[in-house]
Amino acid sequence: GEPKKKVNELSKEISKKWKAMSDEEKNSLTKDVLVELRERRENKEVGEHKPGAVAAQDSFMTGERVQDTLKRLNMRTGDEALLIITSGSLERAHRPYVVTTGPRVDSFCTEVLKLIPDDIGAKMDGFMVTGIEGVARTHAQMLLDMKKTVSQLILQKLQCAGSKTKISRMYYSGFTEQITKRYGIVLRNWPLEEFKNPSSVSTRAGIETLFHSWNSDTTHFYRMTTQEFSDW
Repeated sequence: GEPKKKVNELSKEISKKWKAMSDEEKNSLTKDVLVELRERRENKEVGEHKPGAVAAQDSFMTGERVQDTLKRLNMRTGDEALLIITSGSLERAHRPYVVTTGPRVDSFCTEVLKLIPDDIGAKMDGFMVTGIEGVARTHAQMLLDMKKTVSQLILQKLQCAGSKTKISRMYYSGFTEQITKRYGIVLRNWPLEEFKNPSSVSTRAGIETLFHSWNSDTTHFYRMTTQEFSDW
């Protein structure tokens, strides 16, 4: 048989034939293929996905892409945004995805809506999944959730301050011994009168103050230099 033609040779032949065709012939040949490609793209973007882990992963990855876009928009224009992605049903239940573009949005949520962003997401998720009954959460439960959020935020800030040093937990009682002496990290601008675990803060106002202060980096951890640690 004839030797197989190389890709570049075939490309030249196809290009020559394509150029010789009329517009009507080109449309006739490509119409069905274009329709199929459009349908595939639409199905990928809006088609119903499987419940469970696949849906949760899809939600998270989409949220990450949108968050990145919103942050770039904020850097370019100063525009602010609150992004909340929640489950649409119990069959596809997953943790709400909540992000803001900065402290100003966080302040709006706590001062105007009287909720931290994560709690707004939780309320919206409850409504979407179970209706108004899902929103009717007790004050005590809301306070517990807020305490958990602040505790997680503080631990994340501590771990960031530790850089490559692995710090598995935050100590409130014995902070100097367990954190400063071991890692050279000090705490600056604690906003409440008493330094204690957020779980021991009894008022919502106190928890909101903590959240604001940490989220805006007014309160923060500082890792001392070698000389500072030596002088300390």
